[in-house]
Amino acid sequence: MRTFLSRGIRALFYNKIDDVPTMDHYSQLSKIAMGAIMAALAVIFQSAGIFIGFGYVLSMLATWPMIIAASISFQIGILSYVTTIFLLAIIQPSEVLVFSFTTGLLGISIGYGLRKMKNVFKVMLFAGGTMSLGIIVLISLFQFPILGPSVNSLGLGMLGSLSLFSLLYSWIWIKVSLIGMKVLQKAMPERKPSVYDREG
Repeated sequence: MRTFLSRGIRALFYNKIDDVPTMDHYSQLSKIAMGAIMAALAVIFQSAGIFIGFGYVLSMLATWPMIIAASISFQIGILSYVTTIFLLAIIQPSEVLVFSFTTGLLGISIGYGLRKMKNVFKVMLFAGGTMSLGIIVLISLFQFPILGPSVNSLGLGMLGSLSLFSLLYSWIWIKVSLIGMKVLQKAMPERKPSVYDREG
């Protein structure tokens, strides 16, 4: 029984990440174009948060484009992140803080982690910690009711619950991302490296 549980835990959290699709063989211009597309998608998804119900679900999907952008390269991820914030400030200002400190920040953290850390457990800790910190900043510094109007301070119990939720939520996104990236890689045309391409 212990062996079964041990294998299950390892399969869920400790497995290595060896097959994250990249755009390393694409030109810098192609990477920037992809980053711009991801920023546009993030704006569309995050803006849906103004609609009650299904709009909240769509706004959560704003994490996905940021994961893709950051997995291309950290620079492209940051560029997409900043561009999305700028566009939201114009189109839907009420969603700027939510994106900046939760959905967008989580996406950047996971994308960077998948590319650099190569381990589900490490990525989960990094992304979960980043998301928790973002929510703490929203509540403590900006007094933004991200967890509801009744939560305006964070006690020890709330911090513990927040940390567990952030870790679980990050793990779910990591698993979804790995599956989605494989599908995306199959959909993208293969391109051999060219001597004219610049490293990005």
